[in-house]
Amino acid sequence: MIPDDLRAALLANGHRPDAGDRVPLVKLFNPVGPGRWLICEMLPDEDTLFGLCDLDQGAPELGYVSLSELAAVRLPLGSVFAEGMVRLMAAADAPPS
Repeated sequence: MIPDDLRAALLANGHRPDAGDRVPLVKLFNPVGPGRWLICEMLPDEDTLFGLCDLDQGAPELGYVSLSELAAVRLPLGSVFAEGMVRLMAAADAPPS
């Protein structure tokens, strides 16, 4: 679901002490309904991700999500691995895309 080079970058972000307001490296989304996850870190277990989780209920939140649980969702999850994404705090205030 996440290419190896981005896994390495997400893991490196997870080890940085200056967490702050990061730019996500991965955007996962549900192309047929609500749900987007802007991911900026991966913990050493390689399953726990950190980022902005927005289930389109009016309250996006920063938090952790399980990669294996996302992979188990029986939906055609889309993914974007691109530069130019906005910082997490700006994305939290933006309407879903």
